[in-house]
Amino acid sequence: MTVEELDRHAYKGEEIPGGLRLPEIQYFLSMRSLYREYRRKDVSKEQSAREKTAIMREFEKGMAHEEYCIKTEQLWGRISIAATDYVKNPCLITADNLYRTIFSLPESFRKKPIQPLPDEGEWEYVLVE
Repeated sequence: MTVEELDRHAYKGEEIPGGLRLPEIQYFLSMRSLYREYRRKDVSKEQSAREKTAIMREFEKGMAHEEYCIKTEQLWGRISIAATDYVKNPCLITADNLYRTIFSLPESFRKKPIQPLPDEGEWEYVLVE
């Protein structure tokens, strides 16, 4: 739901719309209360404008924090899968996958694919600069 839609519902004094995230609920309740106080002349137009700005600032911070938490949880999920793969099959390929996942690198983070060296049978390790 957009901020404009939340404002419209809050202005009308409606109940909390369903399916909102916590920062949206907090914003809605704050705005509904502010609109009610302004209609009752408990706050001036200037004060309500200042408070609306403060409410919006905190709403944006709350939404950004929630997005950060969601992305962090998703990252840890991907790291857990990659770490489990490495534990089950400890080799350079699964280690690379774990490293790539931790640092959010693209699959092509190497200049060229890992290949055994012709003479020694060891692995060549080339990182992208």
